[in-house]
Amino acid sequence: MIIPSKLSTEVIENRPDYQKAILEIEKAGLDVRTAKKEFLPTFDIAGLALFNAKHFGSAFTTSNSLLAFGGGVFQPIFSGGAKIANLRLKKASYERILENYKKTNLTAMKEINDSLVSIKQDEEKYNKTLKQLDLSKKD
Repeated sequence: MIIPSKLSTEVIENRPDYQKAILEIEKAGLDVRTAKKEFLPTFDIAGLALFNAKHFGSAFTTSNSLLAFGGGVFQPIFSGGAKIANLRLKKASYERILENYKKTNLTAMKEINDSLVSIKQDEEKYNKTLKQLDLSKKD
């Protein structure tokens, strides 16, 4: 059995704990971006159509209609503190999840490295046992 001295990063990337950590980072990043977008003002566009006629048959003609369009920009005044606190909370959560990702990555590398060392040691023991068996047969 040949034991590789190096492994590609795909071994770590295929682990379920690593994939879960990646998804958590992506979700936390989206939460931070959403919290930042809450600071932007909202734009509302409205339209109104009125029809005034004495007879129903002439109600929808252009001479009897009045159209109005309007828009506005709205920014809540008293919710700034809550938005700032929410953004800080989302950033702190993102940092915590990022640290968890780093820990998961290091744990994965350690477990893979430990497994490789264990396999190499087992192979050495196996080879020594085979040599002892050959010596015993010769005796």
